[in-house]
Amino acid sequence: MKISGFTFGHNLIEGGYVVCEAILTVWPFVSEIVAVDIESTDNTRHVFEQLGCRILDSKLNGTDTVNDAFKLHTACQGDLIIFFEADEVYDERLLDAVTWAIETSHRDIAVHRIQVTQNFQRIKEYPIPVHRIFPNGGGSYVQHPTRLPDYPVHIIPPTSGYLWDCSGVFRDNWKQRKLNQAKLFGQPRNIYVPGHFTEHFEFWGNQEDEELAKDYWLATASPLVLPEVLRGLVGVTKYDPHI
Repeated sequence: MKISGFTFGHNLIEGGYVVCEAILTVWPFVSEIVAVDIESTDNTRHVFEQLGCRILDSKLNGTDTVNDAFKLHTACQGDLIIFFEADEVYDERLLDAVTWAIETSHRDIAVHRIQVTQNFQRIKEYPIPVHRIFPNGGGSYVQHPTRLPDYPVHIIPPTSGYLWDCSGVFRDNWKQRKLNQAKLFGQPRNIYVPGHFTEHFEFWGNQEDEELAKDYWLATASPLVLPEVLRGLVGVTKYDPHI
């Protein structure tokens, strides 16, 4: 059974997507990682190259951008895909559990995910697991990773670890991230999603600047045990990958 890792994104370094940590965590469990660069103008492509990914290119295409990029997972050489968004880091224990599930004949696997904000100070579990491991050639981005399909999926229990969604970690990347998401999804997106995140992150006027200046962004504690690959980011406000 050959397994591929797969991710994609636009201006990932500038937007603070912890893509280096995400890729480094997955590499020991796969034979290749395919990374789709969506017209990045920062050093995203260089980072993909330095981390040994096979790079594909995709275009910014309004509301179809993300689906167009996701469809390129069929270029992976593996029978199975371990998918991760560029700001999602698999807990090492979770990938051990995923490997066990694959070895015991499970081909569609969902994992539990947590949202991380304010430099690892606020963490909350998403309400449903996400379908992140699936056979090559299955589904679109909208159908596959974001909700459980109608056919049977093996769900890894949260006691085996989480997929860490680090989209709200870096103070200094918030504004650029909003611009990136507007390009990816064809419209501005709120950071806040009802029922998912710890608090409301939609601000008006200078409220955002005031929020970004608060001291809790520099705190150095976490309510959960951080994956090893993320520990060096505690206390950091702007993403600066060291390869």
